[in-house]
Amino acid sequence: MNTHRFPMTLLSLAMASALGLSACSESPRETAEDVAEASRERAETVSEARRDLNKAVAEGDEAMATAAAEGEHDINKAVIDPDSTRQDVADATNEAVRKLDDASGEALERNAEANYDLAIAKAKGDFKVASEQCDGYNTMAERDRCKDAAENVYDDMVAKAKAELDDAEKLADMYKD
Repeated sequence: MNTHRFPMTLLSLAMASALGLSACSESPRETAEDVAEASRERAETVSEARRDLNKAVAEGDEAMATAAAEGEHDINKAVIDPDSTRQDVADATNEAVRKLDDASGEALERNAEANYDLAIAKAKGDFKVASEQCDGYNTMAERDRCKDAAENVYDDMVAKAKAELDDAEKLADMYKD
């Protein structure tokens, strides 16, 4: 019976484990390349989300301008109509305000959703970049701490974006019927 076999096996496992942990890290060059690629992807995604936000803002502005112009037209029509009463003018005014409020509420909601999408694109991009940076650490413990920190920042950014979306949707609902 070989009584020294157990300690040798344990020593071999410990050495293999130590080598395995240190062999998991990327070279600085690989890490830099991965970080650069993640940064490019983040920039593209965030740029696309900004374009979508700008489009939502422009569409909302156009819808509100249209509602305002139509409302003004209806009010003026009621004012110059010789058969209109004060109540007709008041009704036209109230309807114009309602339509403008609806358009404002819709615009606020679209803008809030586009802002949320932008915030999420930033959060995902930042997380990917940070995760790639974490891969450059030499030990698994360092990488794990780094990735945990990156996940915490990501979670905070998502929670903030969701809270802002919820607040904006509540505001938008106040304008709509």
